[in-house]
Amino acid sequence: MKSVVAENAIGEVPTEEEIFYVAWGREGLKSEMEGVGDSLKQLVTLSSAMAGGALVLNHGAIKHPFDIIAILCFIFCLGISFCGTMPYAGNVDLQKPYAIKSFREKAVSWKHGILKIAAFFLFVGFLIAGAGLLAGIKPQ
Repeated sequence: MKSVVAENAIGEVPTEEEIFYVAWGREGLKSEMEGVGDSLKQLVTLSSAMAGGALVLNHGAIKHPFDIIAILCFIFCLGISFCGTMPYAGNVDLQKPYAIKSFREKAVSWKHGILKIAAFFLFVGFLIAGAGLLAGIKPQ
């Protein structure tokens, strides 16, 4: 590696591999927020389909009160996912890179938390619906 001197700064020229990984890391950071948002949108679709399907098509296959609890879990998942798709609100000074980085980290952390809570309710809804189906099976 060559040493480079530029106005009181001494450093080494980065290798092509180092440049590649820095660029790759930056692209990953850019796309992370989009990925979380897309996941939340898919959860909105899935949870609304599950809640709607459970409400409309419930013909006693899932034993009471399992059906009501499962539907509530799907509706909670829907509401939480929908809230997560909304833009993260806050103030940030666009002249300060560290303020932008901090704002972005808070936004991603918030959306990840929302995603985990929504996924939890979806999973619990499926578990309860499955338990309700099993409870409704009569031994022969």
